[in-house]
Amino acid sequence: MILGERIGIIGGSFDPPHLGHLHCGIICQQTYALDSLIYLCANRSPFKKKTITSWQHRVKMVDVMLREHPNISVSLGDILLGGVSYSIDSLRMLRACYGFAKTPYMFIGNDVAERFTEWKEYEKIIEMVNIVILTRTITDREYSFPHQISFIDAVDTSSSEIRTELATTRQGHNLHPAVHTYIVRNSLYTV
Repeated sequence: MILGERIGIIGGSFDPPHLGHLHCGIICQQTYALDSLIYLCANRSPFKKKTITSWQHRVKMVDVMLREHPNISVSLGDILLGGVSYSIDSLRMLRACYGFAKTPYMFIGNDVAERFTEWKEYEKIIEMVNIVILTRTITDREYSFPHQISFIDAVDTSSSEIRTELATTRQGHNLHPAVHTYIVRNSLYTV
């Protein structure tokens, strides 16, 4: 895949990926005029006890969600690195694989931004990327690291809410239809 000069990165467990993830990506790609956007699927998050679904299923769900968006892709980088997924290691791997003509953008949610200074080598991350904090609401919260704020009007949902809904009703109101079909066919998130 040729990434181009303006690259964006969105990381997460994507367990499952939902319309909020997709809409954020599309909005970021348009707002920042990105040539490419990479969804970096975590092998194992340092801030979560465990993922519910195997990496194979999570990567496949992101892939089917992104099929209609040729300049947005899912990366296996964190999976190939194995172990706990740290953003600094992911960024070093991406830089080694693709090189960056310009400083890439790394998009993080405001909930994640509150813990950013707890991330492994967060000072190095700041040197490698432009941090963009995505938020749905205006806030007076201040952050102690360089960043931009981007207000987005995305679907207000979470993967944990969707897992609960799937387990109880098998409905997936905030899922891309292809992701919902994949989940049902593979009997994911059942009780």
